[in-house]
Amino acid sequence: VNRTSSGACTVSATTGCVSSRSQYQDNDGCFVCIHRQTTLTSPTFSVEPVQPTGQTCHDGVVIPGLGTFCGNTGPFGAVAGGTIMEWYTDDSRSNVGWTICEVPCTASTSGPAFSIVASATSGACALAASDTCIGTSNQIATSGSSTSN
Repeated sequence: VNRTSSGACTVSATTGCVSSRSQYQDNDGCFVCIHRQTTLTSPTFSVEPVQPTGQTCHDGVVIPGLGTFCGNTGPFGAVAGGTIMEWYTDDSRSNVGWTICEVPCTASTSGPAFSIVASATSGACALAASDTCIGTSNQIATSGSSTSN
């Protein structure tokens, strides 16, 4: 599986969200740095689901501390700054894809929450010093569900 496909993921300059390509391809993948402590939500998430014969995500998003996500349930919850998210696909069945965003917050933030990085190696993801974006309980409650795979 190619974990660093060119154009497999993009960060929107308008929304600040990170997305897979629309109708993603087989053997797609990327690593995404989450620069600050924040709360994630996934307004769009549709990737190959777990197959009945096993419990493995054939296409999925892995976020340390939150879990591995596939099917129609994307990530939602708090994540530490400096975390590297991984997107991977296998060589069969593509789907619509996903978008992952920060829950809006009241804290002052500087710069984008996400960037595409070349690998998951140590030091590949710079933590934005003292930059935190944790939504209020009301914002979190209205931005998604807390179900993970």
